[in-house]
Amino acid sequence: MTIVTMTDSKMKILPYTFLILLILFSGCATSYKYEVHLIEGGGYHHLITTETADEALDFMAEHEDSHGAMKVIKVE
Repeated sequence: MTIVTMTDSKMKILPYTFLILLILFSGCATSYKYEVHLIEGGGYHHLITTETADEALDFMAEHEDSHGAMKVIKVE
């Protein structure tokens, strides 16, 4: 019967490996928001911010008659 144990050198490397992986993957959690703007006036009039593009497109479909032409801008 053989018992496998970690040596001291591997015990010292393990926390650093975890820290490096944490730093590398922390940038991957980018979430986007979607803003609906009026096209008239250069697109500076912000109407609403949504979590998904579908919500923004639904808003545009519902309010196009009263607000006119709109555009969706994807922001971080």
